[in-house]
Order: sequence, then structure tokens, then C-alpha cells
Amino acid sequence: MSADPFDQAAERIAREQESAYRLELGPTKAADGVPLHDEHAEAGIIAGMIAAPEAARVAVESLSASVFYVPRFGRAFAMLAQLWAESGTIDAHAVLSEAPKHNLSGGELLELAARGNQAPSIERHVAVVKELHEAREVRGVAVKLVQALDDGACPDCIRLDLRREIDRLAPTTATNSRSVGEWLDSGELDRRVSRLPTGFYELDEQLHGGFMPGGLYIVAADTSCGKSTFALNAARLAALSGVRTWFNTLEDPAVQVVRKLLAASARVPVWRLERLEFDQRSRDAIADARKVLHDLPLVVGEVADLSALCLAIEAHGRQGTRLAVVDQRSWVRADGDTEFERAAVTARRLKEAAKASGVVVLLCWQINRSGAKATTGPTLHDLRDSGTAEQDADGVLLLPKFENGGAGCPLTAFVNIAKHRHGPRDREVKLSWWPDCQRMDGWTPHDVTGVRP
Repeated sequence: MSADPFDQAAERIAREQESAYRLELGPTKAADGVPLHDEHAEAGIIAGMIAAPEAARVAVESLSASVFYVPRFGRAFAMLAQLWAESGTIDAHAVLSEAPKHNLSGGELLELAARGNQAPSIERHVAVVKELHEAREVRGVAVKLVQALDDGACPDCIRLDLRREIDRLAPTTATNSRSVGEWLDSGELDRRVSRLPTGFYELDEQLHGGFMPGGLYIVAADTSCGKSTFALNAARLAALSGVRTWFNTLEDPAVQVVRKLLAASARVPVWRLERLEFDQRSRDAIADARKVLHDLPLVVGEVADLSALCLAIEAHGRQGTRLAVVDQRSWVRADGDTEFERAAVTARRLKEAAKASGVVVLLCWQINRSGAKATTGPTLHDLRDSGTAEQDADGVLLLPKFENGGAGCPLTAFVNIAKHRHGPRDREVKLSWWPDCQRMDGWTPHDVTGVRP
């Protein structure tokens, strides 16, 4: 599949050479030179408005004529909205008499409504049209900024323009300013909060069900102590449960991440996949794993610039992504004169993106040398180059150590819940870890769930 224009723009802003990030927006894909739009959804809104007053109410309260890409549908919406506002219903005779005033054919509009009852699907059509309009707006901003780069504009001016455009596109925060009584009457507190499971059952129990939506969670460890493997398997397990997931890799190329996912799923050492050296058991396991992984809602990409990364998280969030993994923090390009400042900016901006999108952001982080050498294990204060990240994060998971499990058994990795804004902390859980095949699972005493390759 060809790269989406938004990806190209975001990557040129970031001055990267290549990206596997894809912005997927429903069934309609952008053709060459044609912005993303869904003519079927736009026609469905018009047909639904004519067919049922309740559908007209939903459309009028949710949309404006400017969000339609097809001009005649925009004019039709404006006309129907006016008719509905005047009488609370849309009469066929009124459509026939008013349509010519808007350069429309009333007969064609009524025929459109007669082809099928679109009223039950009005909310879905509205959501699609709104999302695609937002995507066109974002793409327009990206193209504008790329042109500024090509024209030699100064980086500070470009950054200011980007901030201004983001503020223009973002909904006002004033809409969430309510009295306590209004919040109590809104029904929001009567809705169950659905946390995002980590996929590791014992850890989920300690986190009261998993990660809080819109939260920033840091997983930190020393080099080669399992943080990337933990993040990779959290993404794999989330996707296996049907959760739309984006894995943003900065340490490894995207193809290597997919190779590791295949190894973890098949329980086959990564080196076998790299060398293409398989015995029959490995060959069969890989064939089965490929079938499992092929249709998972898991996207792997490479976006290193912090501004482009935050835009990507929010764009994925609009398309239903619930988990975004960033591996790892030290590879993110952020503003700041010192590494300390860049780390602080990265954590704060990613937390803002998580909160704005409702996406859980899982960020891999290195611990410093003193924390790695401490006999008692690392603490919150041992995150490398950080003074504020542990404050901004909703949770911090430390992987302080691991133990050998004996011949034929996996290692035992220990996970310490060092911070948890939404539940208990200072709890330790165990995971089973097969380093050769990049796999982690919930821990079982004397684990016999798989033979270590």
C-alpha cells in the first residue's frame, strides 16, 4: 500500500528518510491528488436526513456544510438543515421546491433517499465524515508546513505556525468546564471506566484491570533487562485481544520489530528468522504464527520527531487506536538545550497527546548507571535524565532484575509497580521471559508452557 500523504508530510517535517507509519481512515483511501473522503457516507447523511426527522436532528447537531467534500452534498445539507430548523421535519414537497434555489435537483435527492433507509446508520456516517474532514485539515497543515520548509522558512517560524494550526484544529477546553452538579447530572459518572489490560494477568490484577485510558506509562530498565521485550509483548497481547495498537520503533527498524513479533508468536529464536534456518517444528510454528499475526490490528511505524509523534498519536486515536508504544525515549528528537530538558519535554508532550486522544502511551525509558548498580534495585529517581517524567506519568513500571529458571524453563522477570496514579504501588509481579524469542507471558511456577529454544 502506498504511503499516505499525511505520513509523507509528517516525515518531511521530521526530516526522516522513511516511515512505516500509516494513517488509515475508514474504507476510503486517498487516490493520487484526491483528498480522503467518503462519498457513500456523505450521501447517506443526506438520504437519512430526508427519511427521518431524528436522523436530521443528529446530523444538524453534529455537522456543518463545510465538512462535506462533495459540493452538492454540502449544499444539500445546508438546505435540509434550514428546512429542519423551520419545521422540525423535512417534507418531500419542500425539498422539490427549495432544491433549485441551491442549484440542486429535488428529484435526485428524493431518489437518493428512496434507494435505502440510511437513517439507522446516520451516527456512523456522521462520524466518518467528521473524521475525514479532520484528516483533510491536518493534511493541509502538514503540506503547508512542508512547503514552508522547502521555501527555507526559519524553524522557529514553522514551529509557531504549527502550534497556531494545532490550536485552531483542537476543540476548545472550555467545553469541559462544568460545575460539580453539572458533572453529576451529565451521566459521565454512571459509565463504567474500561481500563486497557496489559495482557499479563497478575500485573492487570495489581493495576486494577490495566492501564487507564489517556494515561502515560513508563516501563524502565537497564540495558538488555527486558523493557523493549515487555513493550513488544504488551502490544502483541493487546492486538490479540482486538485492541487497535500502534508500535513506534526508534531503536530497531520496523522490519526487525515484525521479525521479533513473529518470533515471539511462534516461540522461535530470532536468529533463526534472521538466518532462515528452520527445523520442521520451527517451520510449522512460523507458518501458524504468520496466520495469527497477519490480520491483527497492529501497525508498526518509525516517527522520531516529537511534534510529528504527538500528531501521529492523536491521528491514530481518532481512528480507534487505544495503545501506542514508543521504544524508546532517548531516540525521540525533542527541543531543549540539555538532555534533561529534552527528556522533560518528551514526557510532558506525550502525556498531553495521550490525554487529548484517550490513547494509552507506553514509553520505554533507560535507567541511569547508579540505579542499575544499586543493590536494592532502581527507584523512580533513577530514570535517566529525568526530573519530571515520573511526575507526569500515570504509572512507572521498573524491571529491576531477572532470574534463571533452570534448564528448559524461561527466565523470571520481575516488574515493580513504582508508581500508579490510579491504584496501588510498590507491588512486584513476575513474568516468564524467553529472551531468545523475545517473548514474555504471565508467570507460572516451574513454567512448562513452552520449551525455551
